[in-house]
Amino acid sequence: SRMVPIGEASDGAGSIRVPASCCGLVGLKPSRGRVTLAPFGDVYYGGAYFLACTRTVRDTAAYLDAVAGATPGDAYTPPKPADRWLDNSLRSPRELRIGFSLTPPNGTSVDPQVKAVVLAAIKALEERGHRVEEHDMRLDGNAAWQTYTNMTYVQTAAMFDQLALTVGRAVTPDDVEPVTWATIERGRSITGIDHINDVERLRVLGREVVADLSPYDLFVTPTLTQLPRQIGYYDMSLEDIDTYNARWADSIFMFPFNFSGQPAISLPLGWSFDGIPIGVQLVGRYGDEATVLAASTQLEQAMPWKDRRPRISA
Repeated sequence: SRMVPIGEASDGAGSIRVPASCCGLVGLKPSRGRVTLAPFGDVYYGGAYFLACTRTVRDTAAYLDAVAGATPGDAYTPPKPADRWLDNSLRSPRELRIGFSLTPPNGTSVDPQVKAVVLAAIKALEERGHRVEEHDMRLDGNAAWQTYTNMTYVQTAAMFDQLALTVGRAVTPDDVEPVTWATIERGRSITGIDHINDVERLRVLGREVVADLSPYDLFVTPTLTQLPRQIGYYDMSLEDIDTYNARWADSIFMFPFNFSGQPAISLPLGWSFDGIPIGVQLVGRYGDEATVLAASTQLEQAMPWKDRRPRISA
C-alpha cells in the first residue's frame, strides 16, 4: 500500500514469506544465523529469523547489508560473501541448476492459478540459460509439521513464563487469544525428554532436507499452495490447537526451510484473475543469499511487479 518503505518482519514458519506473497511484496528469510538473535541466545533452535518485507529485491538486499551480522559466541554463523549483497543482487548469476516442485509434501493440491505462476517463473529462468528439472521433496510434511509445532509449543510456553518476570504476574486465559492459551497449555504438557527428542528429530530432518536438495543451486516452489484465504480463516478463537494448525496446510513449503536453515525468498511474480498477489519461493544453499538475490533480480526484470498497486494505495 506504500504506507512505509520497508516493514520489519520475523519468520518462524513462513511469517516473512507468507505476508509477502499475500501482499505483493518481496520477503527474504535469510540463512540461519545471518542476523543475530541477540539479546536472545536462540529462538526455535535456529528456526526463527528476522529481516523485512520490501517492494523490490534491491531494497531487501540493501536492508540485509544494513542488519546482517553476528555477535561473538552466536550459535550459528553462516559464511559471508566478500561483496555487499546489494552488489551481488545486481550481478547476473552463472548458469544455475534449478529444481522445482508443484507437489506439496503433505499430499494436498496446488491451486491452478498458483501453479501457472510457478511454471511461468520456471520458464523465465530456463529462458535465461538456467537448467531446470522437476524434483519433489522427500519429506513427510505432515509428520514434520507435527514435530515442528511440538517444539514451538514448548518454546512459546517458556516465553510467556519469561514475560511474567517483566509483567509481574503469570499469564492467564484472559490475557491471550484461545489459540495462544491452547499453545501454552500444550507446551506445558510436553515432557523434557519428549521435547529434546523433537529437537533431535528436527536436526536430522533439516540435514535430510539439505541433502535432498543438494544437487540444486536453487529450489523453486509456490509460496502458498492456495490463493490467500479470507480474513477469519485462521481463527484465533479456536480452542483446539490441532484444528488451528491444520489450517496452515497451504504453507507446507515454508517451515521445512526454517528447520533446514536455508535462505528462502518469496517474490510477487503473478496475480490471480481477481488481482490477488501470488508469490513464488526461491530456496538457496545455506549461506548463499547472493545467488538467491541475483536470480530474484532476473525474475524481477522478466516478470516485473513495480507498477502493480492495490486499489487503496498511499
